[in-house]
Amino acid sequence: MGQDGNQLVWFKRDLRVDDHFPLCRAAERGPVLPLYVIEPDYWQLDDTSQRQQDFLAECLDDLGVALKKLGLPLQIMSGSVVECLARLHDAHRLTAIHAHEETGNDWTFRRDRAVRAWCRDRGIEFIEYPQFGVERGLSDRDGWARQWEGFMGQEPAEPPTGA
Repeated sequence: MGQDGNQLVWFKRDLRVDDHFPLCRAAERGPVLPLYVIEPDYWQLDDTSQRQQDFLAECLDDLGVALKKLGLPLQIMSGSVVECLARLHDAHRLTAIHAHEETGNDWTFRRDRAVRAWCRDRGIEFIEYPQFGVERGLSDRDGWARQWEGFMGQEPAEPPTGA
């Protein structure tokens, strides 16, 4: 395992440890701090529901148990992601943030751009990993099927063996 400083893994929608590239890559680089942020503004959107929140709570419980087995306690915070990251950076001096590239709605896209700008301003590397073979921000779809097949043909990422 390399020692590139504190690596934050920001869990968004993919709440598992198996085949989770951001978690695996972060663990290869240094100490890992797993994070999930409950975003109250997100839950006010028309395309969210209490049923989704209930399911999320169950998934976070399961994720917390799985991460604890790896010696990586899940940090759950509430508020804007940028504000939560700022608090964690003050406490842990983050070197990099690893996350899946989310293909959600415009709200999540704007949030991710704000996180990217915040990281850039602080010299923190923000690494987003494609998920499901979908790449955000392509200028055209030329070669997309070939890229998708390559992505889907990759071996699953093994979870880290512990902290």
